Amino acid sequence: MGERLFAITDAVTDTDKGAYPHYLSGDKYEAAGILSGSALNMVKALQRLVHNVGIETGEAIRMCSLYPARVLKIDDQYGKIAPGYKAAFNILDKNLELIKISGSR
Repeated sequence: MGERLFAITDAVTDTDKGAYPHYLSGDKYEAAGILSGSALNMVKALQRLVHNVGIETGEAIRMCSLYPARVLKIDDQYGKIAPGYKAAFNILDKNLELIKISGSR
């Protein structure tokens, strides 16, 4: 599918601040019993693409980084490791489990 298929997420975190507090409820976040966001973050999306869908790791990484940056037209600053690009690095183990986040976000 090339660049036509990419990963996105609307993941949120618990908050009791502001007019819209929401809390984790299983695999989603709710506010007063109403869906308010997903618990799927980009690392989990990468894991599912590789482990459940069978996509090669390098392509799955591009689906979570470069391709979304291109859709947003910010691929001149984000989406790959290159001089002048902004990056935060998710350090993963061999099973694609998050070990550490490093760099700017």
